[in-house]
Amino acid sequence: MQCKDIPNGLFLEAVREAQGPATVVTRWRVHAALEELLGPVPEKIVLAKAKKLIRSGKLDGCACGCRGDFQIPAPPTIDGHGIWVQRLLDQANGRVAP
Repeated sequence: MQCKDIPNGLFLEAVREAQGPATVVTRWRVHAALEELLGPVPEKIVLAKAKKLIRSGKLDGCACGCRGDFQIPAPPTIDGHGIWVQRLLDQANGRVAP
């Protein structure tokens, strides 16, 4: 199996299902939700797919192997950035407490 075998929409749906009422979800919950939809999926494939979706701006979070904290990004802000980039910029500019 390769990450291209997992459709983007299916992965994002797994993130939505794993989120429930929370705003962010760990990689383990996303992995479990994805396996409910597809059957066994290697962990490194889940992380590779998450990395591709993060790079393309369809997912926020971290795919380094930490807990992930994945979430579906909010629409771009006025400055044209995704929500995580905007938060970092706001912190750097002193508009939000770190």
